[in-house]
Amino acid sequence: MFKKSSVLFVLLLSLLVGCATNKHEGMKGSVALKVSDKKGIACLFGDTPKVGDKLDVFQNDCSGTKGKEGSVSCKMVKSGEATVTKLVNEHYAEFETLQNIPFEEGYVISLKK
Repeated sequence: MFKKSSVLFVLLLSLLVGCATNKHEGMKGSVALKVSDKKGIACLFGDTPKVGDKLDVFQNDCSGTKGKEGSVSCKMVKSGEATVTKLVNEHYAEFETLQNIPFEEGYVISLKK
């Protein structure tokens, strides 16, 4: 149990440091950690979320092909909504999905404006 908690702590710490640097501004909106089937932590670098703010959850759909060579065509598809439940720090927020939607690390969330 202690070993599993330590690994999760180190992973979360490295994600927090990674998002905090300007080099990783591209991580904005990405789900960094799946906590449970309904909860996760996402990097919201540059946004100013508040507890209770609504989020859109997107997944990448790369099932289509495009062009002669059959190259893959990807698009962002809205898969559901979530709410900010806790601010971890100025870069990360915990969220909870409103519906029973599947999500994984690497999915994208967007603060509703």
